[in-house]
Amino acid sequence: MNQDEIIRELKAFLYESYPTARQYGELPLDKSLYETGILDSFGIVELVAFVEKRWLIHIEDREITKEKFGGILRMAELIGEKTCK
Repeated sequence: MNQDEIIRELKAFLYESYPTARQYGELPLDKSLYETGILDSFGIVELVAFVEKRWLIHIEDREITKEKFGGILRMAELIGEKTCK
């Protein structure tokens, strides 16, 4: 699965699961979903659970940072790295 496909699936999940994502409109790829107010801390936990289940990977607590999991592009990169192993 390439990065564009991962991004599409992440965005679909966000739009389907969070009214704030739908209200936001076009989701930013390079901004923190938490800092933009699209997700709260519980939303982040739900997103991590979705990612782990969908791609059969484990996201370490230390990876849930702005640098590694802060925006859709960063999430897609992390997912890509973990699924290519």
